[in-house]
Amino acid sequence: MTTATATPVVFANRCAAGRQLAALLAGYRSREPLVLTVSRGGVPVGYEVAHALGAPLDVLVAAPEPDVRGRVVVIVDDGIATGATALAAVDLVRQQGAARVVVAAPVCAAEACAKVRARADEVVCVAQPEDFGAVGWWYADFRRPGDADIRQLLKLARLEREARFQAPAVAT
Repeated sequence: MTTATATPVVFANRCAAGRQLAALLAGYRSREPLVLTVSRGGVPVGYEVAHALGAPLDVLVAAPEPDVRGRVVVIVDDGIATGATALAAVDLVRQQGAARVVVAAPVCAAEACAKVRARADEVVCVAQPEDFGAVGWWYADFRRPGDADIRQLLKLARLEREARFQAPAVAT
């Protein structure tokens, strides 16, 4: 597991937390990962990770898309309290044929992290405080993202990804 610090960290908001998490995941950029978020609150965090890694972003649901077969999959959430959601996500993408499964969150409870580490290939978190409490304790701004916010971030991630892969115009 990669952890930046063992001391308590309070993130300004989910986007700031995502940028810190993205720095720890930078080594995955060359592996063309797929970033999947497992909750509404994970989308802003996942957006920052996907942006930094140049990776596609999607929301993980019990549906046939996105295609994870043979891919490195980075599952992102805004925090891991019990590990139940992360474990379900790991199992789902493994069943769908992911080549490597990385679970990433800005903040993780130590006990939950150990459970997830037993099933994921890697767990990456910015902080793993001893006295975890709740995910919301670790954010100055923990307002729930609205539907419009989620749609906006997913659309922005898709547009950024498409822009990276459009062939440049050739002057004749």
